[in-house]
Amino acid sequence: MATVGLKPLPDAERFREILLLHTAFAENRSGGVRASLKFHDLSNISLARRNLSGIDLTGSRLRNTDLSQCDLSDANLFAADLTGAVLIGASIERATFTPRPPGADAGPAAPQETRPASGNR
Repeated sequence: MATVGLKPLPDAERFREILLLHTAFAENRSGGVRASLKFHDLSNISLARRNLSGIDLTGSRLRNTDLSQCDLSDANLFAADLTGAVLIGASIERATFTPRPPGADAGPAAPQETRPASGNR
């Protein structure tokens, strides 16, 4: 069932093409194209051992997604839902993260307001 506000996973052939072009981009090979899968539902799939360096996953749902041994360095995961995602052995150097607000279940998360901690409580 599709979630309101999120795009479904591209069909298998198109998704494979996106990942191949992104791998070429991440490895500085000719013809490479940075993948942008913003606001997509990528739940319950395996992306294990892929070079996803620099990928844009802003606002995407990655629930229970296997990202083990992935290179996610420089990836944009702003407001991504990583509930239950497997990140064992993943490289996340310089990746951009932010927590999703409690109860945020559908669509992209709005940035949370942060307040300085008060010493007098």
